Amino acid sequence: MPNNQKYYMDESTATLYQYGEETVIPGILEKTRGAIEYFCETTNFEYFYRTNLSSVFDFDTMLQYLETNLVEYGGKLENAFDQYEFASGSGYVLSRSACDIFLNRFDEMLSDPTLFDDVAVGKIMQKYVKMTYIPRVSFSNNPDALDVLENNFREIYHYRCLSDGQHTNTVFYMMKIINNIYQLQGFIPVKAYFKSLPISDP
Repeated sequence: MPNNQKYYMDESTATLYQYGEETVIPGILEKTRGAIEYFCETTNFEYFYRTNLSSVFDFDTMLQYLETNLVEYGGKLENAFDQYEFASGSGYVLSRSACDIFLNRFDEMLSDPTLFDDVAVGKIMQKYVKMTYIPRVSFSNNPDALDVLENNFREIYHYRCLSDGQHTNTVFYMMKIINNIYQLQGFIPVKAYFKSLPISDP
């Protein structure tokens, strides 16, 4: 049974489901709002992290970063239409107070139906909070990105492993990053075999 009329938290898989129509605009933004709203109502937290399916995170390094850096709204900062600075939707962090602003200003984010969700968030958040650039490694059209595994690997915690629109090497990149993270933490590397499936990953 759902926790309430809006959401269902599957405790066995730690997955939050939200009732509604599956769309890109405004669906992704509405799902982000739903997750923020749910955890604001049920959990005492300091940071909310929004990401996507093709990203891998080194959580130890991420937690160290957030413990030593004050972040209200941060990620890989980009610019849309030379007027909206925003943190890329592949991975951005919101402080607890920034989550309150997100919820209180949500209708403003929906005001322009042409904007993708991360741009819509940035358009509003840039008015109210400090934006922080947080570096990441991106593998799209960048095969040399694997070199980061040999150079200062622990200085970065977000790896956008999307290889291309068809995810030709996405899983390969994800496994390389995961194995390197676990090796550094003293775990045995893992192998995985994946059946190729179509993935929607904006």
